[in-house]
Amino acid sequence: MRPDLETLLISSKQEQKIKSKLPNRMPINPTAQGWSGKQIQKFLTRVLFDLDGSLYSELQSKMIATKDTFAAVFTEIDAIRTQVSNISELLDEEWIAEILTKIAVLEEKVEEIENTGGLVEGLLDENNKIRASLLPSFVFGSMRFVTTWGDTENNTLEHLYTNVIAPYITSNGGSSRGCYVIVTRTMQVSVSNGYSLYMDETEGVSAPLPISSGQITIERGDWLICISDDGKTWGVINNVYRDATIVNKGIVQLAKEEDGINGTSTTLAMTPKATVAVINEMLGDDGKLKSELLPSYILGGMRFVTSISESMTTAEIQQSFEDFIDANGGTMRGCYAIATATLTITISEGHLFVGAEEAEIPVPIYSPLTDTYFYLESSDWIIAVDDNGTTWAVINNTYQSASTSSPGVVKLATEQDGINGTSTTLAMTPKATVAVINEMLGDIDTALSNILGV
Repeated sequence: MRPDLETLLISSKQEQKIKSKLPNRMPINPTAQGWSGKQIQKFLTRVLFDLDGSLYSELQSKMIATKDTFAAVFTEIDAIRTQVSNISELLDEEWIAEILTKIAVLEEKVEEIENTGGLVEGLLDENNKIRASLLPSFVFGSMRFVTTWGDTENNTLEHLYTNVIAPYITSNGGSSRGCYVIVTRTMQVSVSNGYSLYMDETEGVSAPLPISSGQITIERGDWLICISDDGKTWGVINNVYRDATIVNKGIVQLAKEEDGINGTSTTLAMTPKATVAVINEMLGDDGKLKSELLPSYILGGMRFVTSISESMTTAEIQQSFEDFIDANGGTMRGCYAIATATLTITISEGHLFVGAEEAEIPVPIYSPLTDTYFYLESSDWIIAVDDNGTTWAVINNTYQSASTSSPGVVKLATEQDGINGTSTTLAMTPKATVAVINEMLGDIDTALSNILGV
């Protein structure tokens, strides 16, 4: 059976498979789009050595087909040789002619196979790898790992290319484009004259890329990759990023909700959820800020607590204020109660009172053990003026009328009130006093005229 030599050629379908995996399917700047070095290396490895549709897999299948074709041909030749060895026994000339025709056909096939085999011969080098000279140029524009590098004494791009990359190209063929080294230590790399480097995270450098002079810090684990055929243009693949600080840009770990609530980390970054957790922690059940988080001067403001309708001690008022603080937070400073009737407040032991109107209570005073008190009139306020509710003051909202026995408030007399001279509660103004005097002088003049007859 004649072998199908067409199977030795690459079909259009196989060609499309190979083209579907070319490096031009990869982004032009893969690292800028989030590709890691490992992802790039994996992609390019699939281009050459994937099990289906790669250059290697298709060449391997053609070599296997060639081998099978040779085996089939040699099997037929061996069969013919066996028949020819017994040719002397064959007297049928037609049979001999048929045999000779088959041999001619086989010889023609052998010639075709030999011509095809010339395409395969020399495909592999001494390492059983496809010879670089037989591969298309785009393959050598892909990334090739050369070696690790950490030469701090010869740390220029020129030295790196001349003494590391160029010898590799001489031995392995192809172009310097895509050849890279992995840096083994954090070090300074000098950009040689005529060379340039694309690196976007250089501290203190704001000039447009590429960088064509100066020293650049390359961190351990980063890749230096040649991106030109002449070996003079380079780029950096950052595989290591330092932590962010208040001084340097970098990477951060996100805070959990409890990290935000604790509020002690100086390196974590808050998420919206962690921020909401902190805010919720600061709010009470009523949706307002917890009082313990507010500054003391706010909670030292005046806060109404209760009304008082009967006489009591300052210690009893203090207890009602403590109950209020337990429920609402803060301190007793500024808490007050309003009297709803005239009543007596007894100063408890250890308490102080500021502003008594009674002469027998100095201002301020530390109360004696017994019988020290002050009055609250209806609508007066008693207010704690310290955090613990032991020092008290009164805001007088009601004043008694003045009398001959007690100080108090008075109403001012009109001129007529003064002239009438009957009120015992009004207070004279200068004008009312003058009106009274004038009234009296008028009466005197009239009396004198009547007496003297003038």
